[in-house]
Parts: sequence; structure tokens; C-alpha cells
Amino acid sequence: MPIHLMITGREEVKSWIIDRFQACDDFAAEHGIMVAFQNNNDFIVSAEEVIEIMNAVDSEWFGLMLDTGSLHYPDPYVDIEKLIPYAVTWQVKEDVNTGIGSIPADFNRLLKMVDEQGYRGYFPLETLGEGDPFEKVKSLYQAVVASV
Repeated sequence: MPIHLMITGREEVKSWIIDRFQACDDFAAEHGIMVAFQNNNDFIVSAEEVIEIMNAVDSEWFGLMLDTGSLHYPDPYVDIEKLIPYAVTWQVKEDVNTGIGSIPADFNRLLKMVDEQGYRGYFPLETLGEGDPFEKVKSLYQAVVASV
């Protein structure tokens, strides 16, 4: 017999997400590891929604994997800047989304914001799409380094 779940709305689902992250956080604290929540432009799409979840979990063992390619607004850097204080790691993509399409990332702007906010940690690079991944990563790395 199939089980049917009735979802009453976004707020209910968001409360489930927060509850599960708090359970993960309890485990992380017990074992001395970090839990990183990645903004992925699926159910949670805006910086405000991410911040709401980060504040609800509110733990030193819970942080954000800031995905620069998953903020779809006219100026994604506005939301990236809001999220930097929560970042414990990143998914730095070669492109950002403007809401009407992808454009190459402005690494000068991004790195300036990162530096101004005092982020210290890993800055993983991720490439997507077609092409030789070795060449794409090399090219992305060179673009980031050229911006330093």
C-alpha cells in the first residue's frame, strides 16, 4: 500500500529542513566535524531563505557551502555578499546567473568581497558543462589567480 504525504506548504517543508539540519548538527558537534549546507537553487533559492535556515540552526558546527552559480538574480553578487559571513567552504563556478542567463564570473569583484569580509578558508573551484574538465579547471584557476 503506497504512503501518501500531504505537504501543507513551504513553511512546513522548511521546518523539516531545519529540524534535519539540527539533527545533523548534533551529530557533527559530537564528532567534531562541520556540516555544510549548499545553496543549490532548488527549494531554497534566495539569500534570505538561506540566512533564515542558517540562523534557525545557529551552531558553530553548521555552515554554508556558498555556491556562486546558484543565485539567480539580476546581480548575484549582492546575494553572494550577504552569504559570505555564513560560508565555511565554497563552490566557485566559472559563471554566475543573472536571472536571464549565465555570464562569466567577475573574480575581481568576488575576491574583493571575500577579502573585505575576512573569509579565511578553502575556495574550491567547480566547472560545469561540456569540454575537457582538466582544461576547464586549469582555465578557471588561471582566471581566479589573475584576479588576485
